Amino acid sequence: MSHGPDEISRTFKKHCSKCDTWNQVTVHREPTDGTRPPDPPQPTGYDDYIKVLAEELESYERPVAFLHGDTHTFRIDQPLFSKKTNRRFENFTRVETFGDPETHWVRVTVDPADPQLFRFNAEIIPENVVNHRK
Repeated sequence: MSHGPDEISRTFKKHCSKCDTWNQVTVHREPTDGTRPPDPPQPTGYDDYIKVLAEELESYERPVAFLHGDTHTFRIDQPLFSKKTNRRFENFTRVETFGDPETHWVRVTVDPADPQLFRFNAEIIPENVVNHRK
């Protein structure tokens, strides 16, 4: 199943029209790190995808969770910037999941009564922790 830039736009329009409280975008590959832009920026297969996502976020006020794997470096951040404000989108949170060999998981809690809406907790599986002191 392919979810390109057109699918992102359709998803936001559908959710905006229904006044949902949030939106979630899930992909496998890391589309952008956002913390270390290359100099000069190197094109990727996700450039159009990220461009449309950022355009939709300019007018979408509700929280968006962006979940993906790829490098499987566990992180939670807000890597996308608004062209209008030149600041991070405060309603956009990226979660990159664990993956082999760091096989743990992420608990996602959605609480409509919480202004932050999403809570992400790393759930560490003790049997998968490497003892680095040996």
